[in-house]
Amino acid sequence: SWVYINGVFVELEILVFLPEGWSIASYMALAIQMANIFPAIYMWFITRGYPIKNSYVIYSLFTMGILCTILLSILWKKTTTIRGSQHSIALLLLVFLGGAVDCTTSVVFLPLQALFKDTYSSALSTGEACSSLVVGLIGLIQFAKQPQLFGLSSFFQIIAGVLVISCCAYYFMDSNGPSINKII
Repeated sequence: SWVYINGVFVELEILVFLPEGWSIASYMALAIQMANIFPAIYMWFITRGYPIKNSYVIYSLFTMGILCTILLSILWKKTTTIRGSQHSIALLLLVFLGGAVDCTTSVVFLPLQALFKDTYSSALSTGEACSSLVVGLIGLIQFAKQPQLFGLSSFFQIIAGVLVISCCAYYFMDSNGPSINKII
């Protein structure tokens, strides 16, 4: 669920060559914190009794995360001139949107967890923890040799692939519903 944001920070050593330099990390952290408005909005709708189908929200989050990651693979180094200075607006906007996805998944996946046996409840936390492990391992493979094995654009495309696999796994769970407890 935090694959996107963890992936962006794994690539920080490349991103510091953008016009913002090392300040890019602070700007990205700020963008992610601002994205926390999305889980708050989601919870506002839920607590007001709006009928929101959780699976639609999850598929929307996967779609947005995959699209943002693909766009990030294309636009990460694009800059915009503002008042005569170059700024990484595309990157920061995509970090904000990806942050919205990642922050919201933490809230949206909890009702899904309630469908499963209590013995499987730690799987969600383990999965979230492993998301950073997977991204970190991909980053280590990327920089295992000099020169690096693949570039930043390819890294984000691989992360998009991880999100597609995650979406397929969710589709399996969603299509089997509560009966998945018998499968697991």
